[in-house]
Amino acid sequence: MVEQFREYAREVREMMPNESWANHVYTLAVRVLNSQFGNDWLERHIFASDNQSPFFRNVDAAAGDEALHRARVVDLAETIINLRKVPGLIDVLHEMKLGHIEDRFAELEVAKMLVMAGSRVNFVTPGGPRGSSYDLEIATSAGKVCADVKCKVESSPSPSSSAILNTLKGARTQLPNDQMGAFFLKCPQSWAPDGDIKPPLSEMLEQAAFEFLRGTQRVVAIVMYFNIVLPMNGGLGVYNVYQQMLNSRHRFGGDQVPVLPLKHEPFIAPRPDWVRLADVFDHPTTQPHTAAFEAGAAAID
Repeated sequence: MVEQFREYAREVREMMPNESWANHVYTLAVRVLNSQFGNDWLERHIFASDNQSPFFRNVDAAAGDEALHRARVVDLAETIINLRKVPGLIDVLHEMKLGHIEDRFAELEVAKMLVMAGSRVNFVTPGGPRGSSYDLEIATSAGKVCADVKCKVESSPSPSSSAILNTLKGARTQLPNDQMGAFFLKCPQSWAPDGDIKPPLSEMLEQAAFEFLRGTQRVVAIVMYFNIVLPMNGGLGVYNVYQQMLNSRHRFGGDQVPVLPLKHEPFIAPRPDWVRLADVFDHPTTQPHTAAFEAGAAAID
């Protein structure tokens, strides 16, 4: 894969010698997605009108959407590259190729958070029977945790404890009864526009989570997370913030079982081995990224 990645970068430079750094990065991301999903998928989901595939936003849509479109395209390409060794990724990408975009994107986001936190994780083949229809398995010091990812709560324009509770209650039976379970709920950025989870939002999230946890012993943790897109370095940056609630009454004995670090900083700065497409090309305000590119290319070999 490393040679293919280098070849894509060379092709972009040769095709667009006078284009901006941002256009180079975006075009490289599109090349990565094309190699994974094919041209038909790109035409339908990346370049389609906003009505056909609203998640990625079309570059011809409303003012301001082009930056969001580019940020999500680059983020998806980088995430696929960096999660390529996670078991089960091929099944998630297959579902995404079939058009299941937002749910699968959320699973990739959660896996990205876990990998960046240093956790070992694998995707689970979807469509299992009741009690085994979850998305991820996470290795913790207490043992394996079966985790399910939900993004339906994103449809609520304002913070809503009822939306959270309804989502959790409807998904409880997807987790096995005899193994540790966890939920990751993706909340809309409109609830935390600046990426800061603070009162009264943080209090509402805690109240909803603990109300649910009082009625279950199979779930050890609930993580409410936000995929934040904000201006950064002349463009838009994408990162995740989360609030984690732990169940002290779970049936598996021992201490509480966190699935992510209890204390965290927003994931703006990537791990040293995290490949960033922005590092492949020389940014106009920085020194050449040759060394960074070589390190990144070696990381994906």
